[in-house]
Amino acid sequence: MQDNRVKAAKESGHCGDTDVFMVFADPPRLGQDQVRSGLYQTAADTMTPVSLLVGPNWIINAPPEITRALASSSLGGDAEYWDPATPTP
Repeated sequence: MQDNRVKAAKESGHCGDTDVFMVFADPPRLGQDQVRSGLYQTAADTMTPVSLLVGPNWIINAPPEITRALASSSLGGDAEYWDPATPTP
């Protein structure tokens, strides 16, 4: 469902309770960086892991098994995962 709830994105929507799809206008990096920063801050505040698939002008926020599978598919993108409960070395 396209609901455009992500204000920094040109368009956004979701298919279920665990995923959000976002597309950014030119220049995409400004909106992407703003959204990524917000997602990582929310993860830190709630101690909830965040899993993203980041492309040139889009982000998919979904469970890690989905983002990893999509990254290795023809869709591409870079899979990012961070669990704030896991200390960094």
